[in-house]
Amino acid sequence: MNMKLKMRVLVVVLAVAAGSCLLFTLGRVTNSFAAVDQPPASLTAIPLQTSRDSYGLAMIDHRNQTVWIYEINSRAPAYNKLRLIAARSFKYDRMLDEF
Repeated sequence: MNMKLKMRVLVVVLAVAAGSCLLFTLGRVTNSFAAVDQPPASLTAIPLQTSRDSYGLAMIDHRNQTVWIYEINSRAPAYNKLRLIAARSFKYDRMLDEF
């Protein structure tokens, strides 16, 4: 992976981390005034390799129990843009007793 692509992945991961920290802080402030005490929004970003020559980012929303996988498009005309390649909920997967 070339250095420019590594830096872009790092910038995206850091931006998501900063955004999740902001959401965590805002969630704590809004939840302190809410009638129902809900946990704050929690996001996790994980850099990953999506194919042999492609890299991307997996984002996990623990509050809504969903996962999204983005790929950094480094070969097409839309150079170095994120492309959503998969999304799903794992809410019901966590309820399985026998697997």
